[in-house]
Amino acid sequence: MLDEDNSRMRQGNAPANFSIIRSLVLTILRYNGYSSITTGIRLISHNLEQIFQLIGNVPTRVVEPNPRTFVVTCS
Repeated sequence: MLDEDNSRMRQGNAPANFSIIRSLVLTILRYNGYSSITTGIRLISHNLEQIFQLIGNVPTRVVEPNPRTFVVTCS
């Protein structure tokens, strides 16, 4: 889907950074109703305006702080 197997990012923080980006992409697509992640990526990958619209549609949640979890919310 995101061609992770052929990726050359194996050193430093690159694998962790790519993992965060991948998780954000999957979450944004799911929140916007794409049942097939692969189809969602194909449909929006070349449309920057639509990507920004999807990012803007991610709902914000109020999350109680918990020292054992790490939570990212979008605003």
